Amino acid sequence: MKRFSSLLEIVSTIFPDSKEVDLKEFSKLKYPKFLPMMKMNVHQFESSSFGHIMIMETSMMGMMKLYTVSFTPKDGLNVPYLLVDTMSMFSKRLCYVEFYNTSTKEEFKDINELEEKHLSVKNYEEKEAWYIKERMKGSLIKCGHKKEEDHLVEMLLDALSIYKDICLKADKDPSSLTKLKTFRDRLYNEGNPSSKTMDKVLGKEKAKEFFYKVIMPL
Repeated sequence: MKRFSSLLEIVSTIFPDSKEVDLKEFSKLKYPKFLPMMKMNVHQFESSSFGHIMIMETSMMGMMKLYTVSFTPKDGLNVPYLLVDTMSMFSKRLCYVEFYNTSTKEEFKDINELEEKHLSVKNYEEKEAWYIKERMKGSLIKCGHKKEEDHLVEMLLDALSIYKDICLKADKDPSSLTKLKTFRDRLYNEGNPSSKTMDKVLGKEKAKEFFYKVIMPL
């Protein structure tokens, strides 16, 4: 049975030329400092053909486990920005595959078709947030029981395979880099799901450095 815990292995090998980056002080985080209820293991990989991939594994008192994966293309690679989030808590499972069109292309047919391909997987109802309206058609916000985790992982693998193919065939466009920078600033300034958490864990100044150097480096 496929598990979310295999994400680190999957992500580290998605682009064959990926090499892990030493994150030093940001590689292991915890909160509160002395009696931590939240622990984070952070990995970043750099690919000369793609850009940077960050994966953060968060464990909360052993009851909840989260994986966050950020795919940040570099040098104007003309592809969408991809953000993946998974959550496991008791018998509940969530999987978010969020595409944001920071490219100069109007649409990506294979991404558009993802939603239709995975209609059998239950949608998850989110709280309102500004970035929801910015997502591309084909983004997947899904949930299920722990017995269905392998279906969620298969869905995620399908999306990652499509994204990889798009990246390998992509051209470069300086305007794509400009759009990505603008979206990155919006994610930081207007807030993202981890904003408040990282401010608590690192303090506002270090949290900003973490966002721009680890989550979405350009």
